Amino acid sequence: MSQAQFGLQGIRDFGDNVQTVSAKVGDYRLNLTAWNPNQGYFSNPTTANVRDNLYTLLFPLDTLGEQLDSEIMPLRVQWAAQEGRSELDPNSVSWKQFKQLYSYQFGEQKTLGLYAPDLSFVSQTEQGQEEYNYGRYLRIVRLYVKPDHRAEFEDFVHKFIVPAATQIIMGKNEAKNLPPIDQRMRWKMPAYMRTVCMNVNMPTIPEFELFIQQHLLRAARDTQTPVMTYRTVTGDKRNYTMLFRAG
Repeated sequence: MSQAQFGLQGIRDFGDNVQTVSAKVGDYRLNLTAWNPNQGYFSNPTTANVRDNLYTLLFPLDTLGEQLDSEIMPLRVQWAAQEGRSELDPNSVSWKQFKQLYSYQFGEQKTLGLYAPDLSFVSQTEQGQEEYNYGRYLRIVRLYVKPDHRAEFEDFVHKFIVPAATQIIMGKNEAKNLPPIDQRMRWKMPAYMRTVCMNVNMPTIPEFELFIQQHLLRAARDTQTPVMTYRTVTGDKRNYTMLFRAG
């Protein structure tokens, strides 16, 4: 894949000397550094090498109106209603839970994407049903958890976030009759996923999408590898998110 194909070329200004940037990948030395999700966070020596504290929450949505239901605010209101207290009462359990959750984190990124069927390949089961379905809209929330609070964060999500989110997204009556996770087909996801986020230059989006359709999807069909592509509606600078089944 040529860098020039997707617009990675231009003019670099060095004062009086103007140099043309080469479009050849081989003209540049590739510098690789170890990935660190804790960049900018002050950690102690015992947690300096922790790299498994970035969590990704995926909320499949059918409509744009449902995105507010996946926020922590409606969950906090639900906690307060169950307690019979105001969601603004700083002495309530729901408010303390609200503060407790955010005390575990030091960073957060949110993206809402629209499913792009023309840039996706979904393998079929024997019954002809979609093997994986992430929803028409997908809300992706990346949470950077403090290295020494991973266990507390996971316990909090398990006890409070999952039950409340299930009731909001699935409905109270439907949630009571949910089948086991491995038997659910509405929003089924694999055990492992490879996530690729890309920031494609606007003028080269047509060429980028044509490349995906002609080459990447052809390989996905040949290997029967589901790939789901979402175009960013709101969020960070990445305007494409591709999700691959990885086992």
